[in-house]
Amino acid sequence: MFSKNVLAIAVLCGITSFASAAGSWTQTSTGKDDSDGFEAAITTEYVVKNSIKLIRGNYRTAFVKTTFTPPVPLGDGRSAASTVSDVMVNCNDLSWGTASQMIFDSDMVPLMTSVGDFDRTKQIWTLKDMKPLDPASTTYKTGQFICAVKM
Repeated sequence: MFSKNVLAIAVLCGITSFASAAGSWTQTSTGKDDSDGFEAAITTEYVVKNSIKLIRGNYRTAFVKTTFTPPVPLGDGRSAASTVSDVMVNCNDLSWGTASQMIFDSDMVPLMTSVGDFDRTKQIWTLKDMKPLDPASTTYKTGQFICAVKM
């Protein structure tokens, strides 16, 4: 598990640097989002438009930043103000999975990381935990934005 977390930190540090250098963050959605488990916070999502890549089968990957106002408690005394994620979207059914993610506090200090698990048995490697997005969620609008970009 330790090596997965070290890899996630290295990848996300690179992603964050790349995303910052590659282009600006475009706001894609904002609002209260009961589906993310943080009902008290306003969730705002951003995408680096030129990070969106089309892969086989109408899947896309992109860098997504999510902010929470106010920051949400993690249950251990720390609070998450934002996340930066490398996501995969299946544009056929608007399902979503997170390949890697880093959570930050309000000073942009990394708090934790997570790495998705790929299903390598299929022709297109997809994330095992991809789930259809809730049409009422802010992430649904972000998924629509990612899938609508002309490639």
